This record gives sequence, structure tokens and C-alpha cells, in this order.
Amino acid sequence: MAKLRAAGFATFSRKVVNAQGQTMISVLVGPDLKKDKLENSLSQLQTLADVPKLKVVPFQPVENN
Repeated sequence: MAKLRAAGFATFSRKVVNAQGQTMISVLVGPDLKKDKLENSLSQLQTLADVPKLKVVPFQPVENN
């Protein structure tokens, strides 16, 4: 996250549990209202995060209960 923030991206993280019951940390970049803008940034994000396959997905907020 530090590398992404240093490059000017707004980032945040949240814990998620996958289908196998494992707790993982999901790092999100954005928000941005322009999908094209984020898609054009994917190669830079992949390099900064050292993750070969990233994708742009709609943000789904989590309710605080």
C-alpha cells in the first residue's frame, strides 16, 4: 500500500474471508468514477504491487453494524 500511495493512488484495505475460510487482506485502489482511467492504470498498478493479474471491479461497500 505504501508504494501505491507514494505513486499517488488512493488505497485502503479490508479483511475478507475466501471460499476456503481463509482470512485475507484485500487492497483496494480508488474510488474513481471513470472505469477507463483505472483500466489504463492497471499495468502501473501491477508493477507497483508486484501482482501480475489485477482487475477493475465495482466497489461494493460493507455496512457497519
